[in-house]
Amino acid sequence: MKDEENFVLEQLIMPKPVFMASLEYDYLSEKFKIQEVLKILSKEDNSLIVDEDLETGQILLSGLGELHL
Repeated sequence: MKDEENFVLEQLIMPKPVFMASLEYDYLSEKFKIQEVLKILSKEDNSLIVDEDLETGQILLSGLGELHL
């Protein structure tokens, strides 16, 4: 049996988003569903950024390109 080896993984540096899209919803109940799903996706993909424009109520989604989003 080998001696226990210690190693450290370097933190990944994600590139800045180059594409942004806005999401709109018809009903407030849809907004909460969309936010919940985007929260899960953004935990899985650190390059996906979710924000909200408080003035318009739109959900803003930023990423590495149109295909990425």
